[in-house]
Amino acid sequence: MKSGYKKNKIKLALTGSTGFIGTNFRLYNDNRFEILPISDINNIKETNLEGTDTIVHLAGLTNLKTNTSAASFLKVNFELTCKLASVAKKAKVKQFVFLSTTKVYASSSKEKITETSSCNPLEAYGKSKLLAEKYLSSIETPDFKIGIIRSPIVYGPGVKGKIFNLIKFSDTFFPLPFKNINAKFSAVFVDNLIALVNKVIVNEERGVFLAADQRPISLLKLSKFMRLCLGRKDKFFALPSFIYVLIKNINENIFNRLLYPTLLDTAKTNKRLNYIPPFSTYYGILKTIKWYKNSHSKKTFSN
Repeated sequence: MKSGYKKNKIKLALTGSTGFIGTNFRLYNDNRFEILPISDINNIKETNLEGTDTIVHLAGLTNLKTNTSAASFLKVNFELTCKLASVAKKAKVKQFVFLSTTKVYASSSKEKITETSSCNPLEAYGKSKLLAEKYLSSIETPDFKIGIIRSPIVYGPGVKGKIFNLIKFSDTFFPLPFKNINAKFSAVFVDNLIALVNKVIVNEERGVFLAADQRPISLLKLSKFMRLCLGRKDKFFALPSFIYVLIKNINENIFNRLLYPTLLDTAKTNKRLNYIPPFSTYYGILKTIKWYKNSHSKKTFSN
């Protein structure tokens, strides 16, 4: 048994256990906790939660698909979270850990975001997560602690969405248009996120926490390192300035994200939890690329 963990294993119920983060969570914590996967929140009343110390709620509808309706986000991310939390509280579960998102903040910011930055989500995904956060906070008691972890974009083995697409774009002989995109943003390697979740569980913490790697990174540096790991040539070019003007005229939200991507200040979270992200971004990307190579060995393009 590793030091820092209770002699008797913490018993926790886990939603989203077969998803990207959930799968990595189970692998990372195989010998740390006694884990009960919850596969169907709709039938949560039929699940025996007796003796459960903590519920880790990872399941939810993400913003990977652009055609997801606001009603769907509301039902899955808000209503089902309310249902799960209410049942957990009645079952005398001691702690409820909820994986939220930095999308609860504004879409872009010129300042670093902290735990107490104002929330003004513009998209249905962020709105549904914020509603869930508010409900959880409203039912919190000294005997039912709520831990909320707001995460930026997550990467690691099994990743989907933007990071997976960036890997695919990097795994080509085509030059990429990122040469002058140097604004840094916060991301989190999945194992760093899980290590933070573990701190919240073991310390029986409550409140809002921010997850991120120790250092932010720019799109240019990230894609350069991906190409290096993939054995691809370091070929990039800069988009002409009129393209950025065009993007701003078409969609100012996207333009602001390019210039002012999500940048987090995690100093308060890390100090409170006595936590330092155990893995560097470069290690996390290396591990992600290794998974990509093993699971996508057939190249779409070649040099």
